[in-house]
Amino acid sequence: MKASVEPIPEGFHSVTPVMTLKDTKKAMAFYARAFGAQEIESMPTHDGTGIMHAMIRIGDSVLMMGDECPGQTCKSAETLGGSPVSLYLYVKDVDAAFKRAADAGGEVI
Repeated sequence: MKASVEPIPEGFHSVTPVMTLKDTKKAMAFYARAFGAQEIESMPTHDGTGIMHAMIRIGDSVLMMGDECPGQTCKSAETLGGSPVSLYLYVKDVDAAFKRAADAGGEVI
């Protein structure tokens, strides 16, 4: 008998962003303070110093992330000196969300 598998996992949307970061632990802590992100899961690197893969939820959206890995081609925006990717966050009260992100250490430009 063939097992039934959902084409989109529960709680996900059709597209899920994945970010490669220098310090995923630091980013997850910032996203929690700034945007109320909740950790879904986090898998440490083999040596325990970083994060190989993590998932967080902000509102109704899931983001995946992990640290750069030596010898792999995935590089963080920090290493590359910028990124062609932007994430848009929709909120009910933009002023409160902006203040929360700034208070959490977000850079106001």
